[in-house]
Amino acid sequence: MHYGVTVGDGAQLAPDSFLMKGEVVPDHARWGGNPARPMEPGDTARGGGHDGTI
Repeated sequence: MHYGVTVGDGAQLAPDSFLMKGEVVPDHARWGGNPARPMEPGDTARGGGHDGTI
């Protein structure tokens, strides 16, 4: 996580994700990736669906 990042209450960040300077993660959001981006319901930290496929 870079400096200048704002993470909302209850937000989740996937392992090995990287938030860029100035990013704002809203309350209760799920983000992941490098650089981190919002994750859709059912996405895993690796990407893809519930089974972890890409």
